[in-house]
Amino acid sequence: MKRTIPIDEQARSHHTPRHIYEFLELWADRQGRPTASLIAFIVETAVLEAKKKGEVPPGSEDPKSDK
Repeated sequence: MKRTIPIDEQARSHHTPRHIYEFLELWADRQGRPTASLIAFIVETAVLEAKKKGEVPPGSEDPKSDK
């Protein structure tokens, strides 16, 4: 399944320890998706969960509405 990337998404660079990235590659492969797509999903899920729990500092609200 090919994912269409919305225009408001931007590529970001980050550093991941090799052993973690290799795990992510295996995980993504088992799900049949690109590693970058899995990483984006994990980050988005973690941020939304942190917002629900009130772990996001005050004043750091996303200017866009949540999905």
